[in-house]
Amino acid sequence: MQGIKIKQWYGAAFFSGNLSLWYGYATPHWLLLILLILIWVAYRHKATSLAVVFLLGFIYPLVTQLIDSTVLERLAITKHKFLLSGEIVSWVQHDTDSSRFTFLAREVNHTTIPDTAIQLTCYANCKGLKLGEHWQLLVKLSPAIGFANPAGFNYERWLFSNNIKARGYFIDSAFNQRLGENQGISALRIHLKQRLQSAFFDPQTQGGILAMLLGDRTLLDGDARQSLRATGTGHLIAISGLHVGLAGSMGYAIAVLVWRYASRKEHVIDKQSVAWSCAVVVALIYAIISGMGLPAQRALAMLIVFAISHVIGRHWSLGQRFNMALCVVIVLQPKAALDIGFWLSFAVTAILVIYVKLAPSRKYFRGLVILQLVLCISLSALQSLFFEQVALASVVYNLWAIPWVSIVLLPLSMVWLLLDSILFTLVSSLDVAHVLTWLVASVYGIFWWGLAITELAQHSLIHVSLAPVAAILMPIAVLCIRLASSWTTKISFVWLLAMCIFPRTPTSLFKMTVLDVGQGLAIVISSQRQAML
Repeated sequence: MQGIKIKQWYGAAFFSGNLSLWYGYATPHWLLLILLILIWVAYRHKATSLAVVFLLGFIYPLVTQLIDSTVLERLAITKHKFLLSGEIVSWVQHDTDSSRFTFLAREVNHTTIPDTAIQLTCYANCKGLKLGEHWQLLVKLSPAIGFANPAGFNYERWLFSNNIKARGYFIDSAFNQRLGENQGISALRIHLKQRLQSAFFDPQTQGGILAMLLGDRTLLDGDARQSLRATGTGHLIAISGLHVGLAGSMGYAIAVLVWRYASRKEHVIDKQSVAWSCAVVVALIYAIISGMGLPAQRALAMLIVFAISHVIGRHWSLGQRFNMALCVVIVLQPKAALDIGFWLSFAVTAILVIYVKLAPSRKYFRGLVILQLVLCISLSALQSLFFEQVALASVVYNLWAIPWVSIVLLPLSMVWLLLDSILFTLVSSLDVAHVLTWLVASVYGIFWWGLAITELAQHSLIHVSLAPVAAILMPIAVLCIRLASSWTTKISFVWLLAMCIFPRTPTSLFKMTVLDVGQGLAIVISSQRQAML
């Protein structure tokens, strides 16, 4: 029995080792205090096996990063021009004077190299670029460094976590030529985009449905993006674990309904196995159509782990499944801890697991309302820890927006896409297609109308200090060290506590403060040991 309890903590130990590697670069230092408290519970039982798992979690991403080093990444340091051949693997973002996209390079100067993702910008003749096309481009590259921003969106960390090895722009040249048209999944996604654009004429409806179904956010205008930021509902538009989970839930529900009204004879395979298998298949199809981004991959991995536990008949607890899913995601994505979406996804899953275990049985509707309220408040608290600010109105907006998207908007959009792909060509003369299209456009209109009321959100942003959090966690961490049984455990906790108290600060980091009072203006630039006025 004790062995089973120890195994339940392997996921936390492996994840803690992974997190320690990225410490100071990827995560706030207060997270280590929380992990310290969690791991201490397991260390009281047995330290050796968990220490080994911790070291494996530390070494694994380090080894994968060394193996992942590419030729093009080293060549980008020279900042020379290169002739690249490869494929456009992202939607092309067209701005006023430029276009941006992710390019998967397979050849450099006619020499085959391992597939390497780079971020390219085009400043002229950009309209012909499309997802899935194969191109030969003359580009000038630079390393994907120098864009770190500790006080906001960290573009350098985003490039690193998405395995983008270099940045650059391609030069208008006769060498630039299209080598092949889009095909396969890319061609299907472009076809679906064209169908959606031809069916829905409102720009906001187009932008929302393309973002939710195909992962294409290029048509979201400035007003829509501002509304999403002000209300804290941007996660509902971006492809995330919520969308993949809803797709899996639809597959599960369809399988259960078909099973219920199918033959009454005894079946060799049980209903749960069929339902979970259908959930995985539907979620996989949706993830592929949406572009199989990192959030979709994480959610799909978690869903597969939960499905396997049912199919093979293993009676794993929710905690064991959660730990297994955590380990699988870290193995598949060693840099997952660099992405805030990873923390939010697993935080939501952890909240659901805890709620299912602790909450008493309630009526269905009342339970959904309470769960929704718990999720909104918990996510707002988590966002305040990451961003040191929280929009109070986001709780109100998410309280109605999440159920609206989860129960009405996204399922209806998926049904429309399914019927359009299969049945609308057969019943296009009927009014069913027009009615369903009007219904989808209406529910999107209600969604955007609700977000447009931003007067409350404009004045609800408050800044949060992390000092109270540290003040609460620090005595608990010290108590863990005091109660530890062995010296190895004490030393481990002292090391982790020291990392939390003295976080690593880059020597090149500086802070700039602009003081504007009346007709006077002053700028203060301060580093670790110096200040300049």
